[in-house]
Amino acid sequence: MNKSEYLSNLKEALKDTDESTMEEIVSDYEEHFQVGMEYGKSEEQICEELGSIEDLVEEIKEVYHTSDTEEKKSESDKTSKNNKGKEWYSAIYNLDGEKIGEAINSALDTAGDAISKIDVNEISRTVKNTLDQATTSINNFASNHFKNQWKDTFDSRKKDDGFNENVSRSFDDSVDFTETPVNNVSFETDTDGETITEVSNETEKTDNSSDETEAAENIETTEQTETVNESKDSDSHDAVTGLNLIIDGIHADIEVRKSPNSKINIKYENNGDDRQRQMFEFYSYKEGNTVYAGIRRVGKAVFLFNFKLYSTTIYVEVPDNMNNLSIKTASGNIELSDVLADHILATTASGDIEADNIEAKFLSLKSASGDIDTRNITAEVIDNGSSSGDLDAVNTKAGECKISTTSGDIDVNNTTLNNLDISSVSGDIKISRLSGKGLRASSTSGDISLDVNVRKCYLMSKSGDISANCIGDVILESNSTSGDTKVKLGNNNNGYSLKARTVSGDLYIDYDKSHQRDLKSGTYTHGNQGSELTLSSISGDIHLYD
Repeated sequence: MNKSEYLSNLKEALKDTDESTMEEIVSDYEEHFQVGMEYGKSEEQICEELGSIEDLVEEIKEVYHTSDTEEKKSESDKTSKNNKGKEWYSAIYNLDGEKIGEAINSALDTAGDAISKIDVNEISRTVKNTLDQATTSINNFASNHFKNQWKDTFDSRKKDDGFNENVSRSFDDSVDFTETPVNNVSFETDTDGETITEVSNETEKTDNSSDETEAAENIETTEQTETVNESKDSDSHDAVTGLNLIIDGIHADIEVRKSPNSKINIKYENNGDDRQRQMFEFYSYKEGNTVYAGIRRVGKAVFLFNFKLYSTTIYVEVPDNMNNLSIKTASGNIELSDVLADHILATTASGDIEADNIEAKFLSLKSASGDIDTRNITAEVIDNGSSSGDLDAVNTKAGECKISTTSGDIDVNNTTLNNLDISSVSGDIKISRLSGKGLRASSTSGDISLDVNVRKCYLMSKSGDISANCIGDVILESNSTSGDTKVKLGNNNNGYSLKARTVSGDLYIDYDKSHQRDLKSGTYTHGNQGSELTLSSISGDIHLYD
């Protein structure tokens, strides 16, 4: 079953439900499909995760404590409607109706005063506050109503999906998520190669009254901190292979820093409301020399009532001798600072990526719609790309580097490398203070501007302009369809060999005090011919100068 079929069947099953409720449910499920597909899941996988539509309808009936027939009957019988309303109200064990009523009445009274004063701005603010109060009350009700149901579903899903045992299993599942104590867990390897797990519960050091006070004070933020100690073998350098770390953040922001204690330290912070804490859990565990950490969704929500993901962050500290560091998140941002590893991969669907002071053999940063900013990067191979975001790179040293974007701009400054390949479909490309062996820059409709000292250079833009300031002798090839081409050749008057071709554009040469105008397509030479230039444009002008 695909997305279209699932939503169509869902609407059919909810046709006898209140129209506003049905629209709310369908909207939330459409959002679930969107997030899932951004995360790389197929429509069929998402349908399977959402479960049976029949079960969904039954859950909705249980929420309202009524059947479709009873609802229709209650609409035609006012007395019956009032009685059922009272019964339904009594079932909502955590919804304070009096306070909500007072809040709404107060808001309406204020709105009435505002109307009498003909203050449109005040009316707008009052209506907004009223809606916010009502939405908050409904959210609280839905959270408490499904609390136990989600907890049961979470337990069954762990068994069905075969989730691996992780260090957070030391937490008591029966404890409310907002009151989960902070635990420190460390993995160490003894001389026989066996893994020793130590768990220390910080809250055991205080009495029960202190625990309750601390839990009450920290009800808005849940933190689970876990430390995974690096495995070492002091007898053999060959045995030290380093650690691998794989993090899956889903919607969380991820911040990675250098570890102060040669361990992998992971801290999870969830600043969401109770419902979000019930819907997501943090996990971390170690298999061999690989540490897995992240968050995962638990249970199912029938409908979310404008559910909003609040700030969730995973803080990570890593030692210098990491093997592989893999980080992915669907909608969160990623920050890396002072990290040294063999391989670093960071991907996000809609978030931004920032990297500063990174050393790696291989570095890959990818974002679908976010920006990528890098500073002080040293790597053998770099592969960075974004579909619609901008890419900025400052102070980069690399052997091979590839930077690409579809509609974003690319800005590279102060870079030393062997070969650089930069491409953008509709964005502009700007390169400053670049030195190396080879450069290839291409854009379909964007402009290309560069200030480089390279031996070989290839530039291409169909409809954009090309402006190149080349320091030293260079082998340069430039192609443009309708854009102009300007090349400044600063090779200390060592001369050139120019092959120029233009159909409807003009060709100019201003070099070594020689000025030539209205030239035709052909080959032109000067001096020692230190640089080899091949410049072509269909309808644009070509200008060579020093």
